[in-house]
Amino acid sequence: MEPASAAGDDAAPVTLAEQLGAREVHPQRQSPLYGRIPAELRDHIFRYALEEFCPPEAQARLPTFSARCYRHGEEPPSTPEYLTAIGDGQEVRYAGRRRREARRGYDWVRPDCPEPTAVAVALLATCRAVYLETHALPLMLREHRFYLERGPPHGVGSVAGLRAYFEEALSGPAPVRGLRQRDLVRSVRFFVQLFWLEDANAPYHFWHLATATPWLRPVERLRITVRRADWWHWESNTLPAINPFRGTAGNARMHQDMRAGDGNHPFADRVWGLAFQHMPNLQTLVMDFETSEDLKAELDDILRWAVKWRLPLSGGRFLSAAGQPVEMMRWRGSDYHWSDYSPRDYRSATHRENDEPHGFGPRLYTGTVTWTACSEEPVRSGEEGGGRQEASER
Repeated sequence: MEPASAAGDDAAPVTLAEQLGAREVHPQRQSPLYGRIPAELRDHIFRYALEEFCPPEAQARLPTFSARCYRHGEEPPSTPEYLTAIGDGQEVRYAGRRRREARRGYDWVRPDCPEPTAVAVALLATCRAVYLETHALPLMLREHRFYLERGPPHGVGSVAGLRAYFEEALSGPAPVRGLRQRDLVRSVRFFVQLFWLEDANAPYHFWHLATATPWLRPVERLRITVRRADWWHWESNTLPAINPFRGTAGNARMHQDMRAGDGNHPFADRVWGLAFQHMPNLQTLVMDFETSEDLKAELDDILRWAVKWRLPLSGGRFLSAAGQPVEMMRWRGSDYHWSDYSPRDYRSATHRENDEPHGFGPRLYTGTVTWTACSEEPVRSGEEGGGRQEASER
């Protein structure tokens, strides 16, 4: 493991682990954890106990997410009159839209990321033997989440907050001598608007973060989530587009690149698809692509293309999605996920007419692609990265 910002040993304060380790440690043989089961199993138990979780009181405040739901029981049936009123190809502007307020959960309350989370660290206080085995795990196991932009009020929801998190909140000495707390970060998740992902010139946007700071160097698992409202001009139903080879590119150019060759192209300078080369410990990249169901066909095209991407890493390695299943999930969003115009197809337009008066949001469609680090192309199982796998009901 390559440390991100290790301090010199002479300047580093003595850690609690070093103080405890300097004294004789009771072997705790009377405990089944130390006297009966293998150390490998004990390690799994400790890791499970120190994983982050959503407390029951927070779970009770979460909405019910209806997966793969086409109609709630209390909703009226589809109305042919509404379809006739819209007409083919017309767009209906929805006047008087509510303000999309982050404090009410806009765009961060979702089934795959309950907030807020907690870590129960009481285990570390049981005895010296346990502390010496587990003192680094809370930081290493936690998924450090950042919302660029629009996140929960208790989370990191801006570029300034991202900088403060690494420079201030995690600047203290780690329980491992010579390291800072930020050097123990192994898993990061970014909820990104595309301007933050694509703009290579802005400070602390993705390119700058990966290439000009040491903060992502220890990261082994990176997850990037492009939410329904993160695509360019989603409010006006603009077709989604993303391109790791060119940075910012429209939908038409994206489809041209999809059709050319094997789906991979020469990279332009300073595009986000090249930033992973500056993360020497990265082993897994996960990307979530999400939109409303009226744009499902467009998102399917993006997913079929994404599993072909080969994203370069350092040392001649690259990220490949070959052999990995594409996980699919459908869930009902909040009313803030409606765009400012009617959906493009009749069925979705009818659903909106029925759902919105009841406070329901659109059905959202999410595809998750996983790339792993490799040095040679693995054998594909299936035509599209191992096929698809429906997410469980949430």
